[in-house]
Amino acid sequence: MAQVLGETLPEAPSDGISAIQFANQSNLLVASSWDKSIRLYDAAASQHLTTVQQSAPVLDVAFPDDSTVYAGTLDGAVNSVSLPTGEVQQIGRHDAAVRTVRFLPSRGLLVSGSWDQGMKVWDPRSATPLVKAIGLPGKVYAMSTSHDWLVVGTSGRHVLIFDVRKLEYGLPDQQRESS
Repeated sequence: MAQVLGETLPEAPSDGISAIQFANQSNLLVASSWDKSIRLYDAAASQHLTTVQQSAPVLDVAFPDDSTVYAGTLDGAVNSVSLPTGEVQQIGRHDAAVRTVRFLPSRGLLVSGSWDQGMKVWDPRSATPLVKAIGLPGKVYAMSTSHDWLVVGTSGRHVLIFDVRKLEYGLPDQQRESS
């Protein structure tokens, strides 16, 4: 069983937890795992609400609202998961594992970073969701967002900083090598 805020959560994943994220407006907590699951908890009540299975281990999740989770999987899928129904819809794919997914609320876009040395920008509301595929100088290992900025860390110690208002151009505003 997993410990959260001193409470034991029921029905913990059977393998390692790969990502964990609280909802922005509630006490909901989502955890992804190498056991191919996404689990939703009410953290305040220490209650397991639902589990949704994926086709492969889930490496990262984005939790934009209380009913939707976006997932990146080891087999390269970028999925949208409806928490109320458990329905899984594939938004798109990478050629290798999807290590990071981040939702950009100001734009309504999803960004995925992969071990295929690529980053993809998706509009999950669209029938043709791929907005832009961006080649990067290494495998994506980390990604973070803050307002209008997206920071991507890749193999080879590269750090790329993108202005999310200009993602459709596919060019970083800054590129650095960490020491």
